[in-house]
Amino acid sequence: MLALKSLVVGLGLLIVVAMTVIGYGLMKKAEDPDFTFFRSDGAPAATAPAADSIPVAASGPLAPFGDVVLGLPEGCAIADARMLADRRMLLRVSGPGACARAVVVDLAAGRVLGHVRAR
Repeated sequence: MLALKSLVVGLGLLIVVAMTVIGYGLMKKAEDPDFTFFRSDGAPAATAPAADSIPVAASGPLAPFGDVVLGLPEGCAIADARMLADRRMLLRVSGPGACARAVVVDLAAGRVLGHVRAR
């Protein structure tokens, strides 16, 4: 009977530890979507920098970067612009023909990251 009680207590403690680790993982994943406990090669993952160690340039005002040329065909126009996370902007382009697309712009670097076109 003592062995059975020890087994139940041990498994109960294992459940508590597992739930704590899962809760911690969910909390860290909510803070940083790229968080993992281990890299794919088995080595521990690098931890994200603390909020106070992020350079001011990354969290302060954006530096001017000049003109960003989207290279839109004639007749196309920006129909909508929305801010995304990580200082990115999503531009919805509309117009005749091959104009329908979405363009993602990195505002920190002042460059176009990519286009998503509808066929």
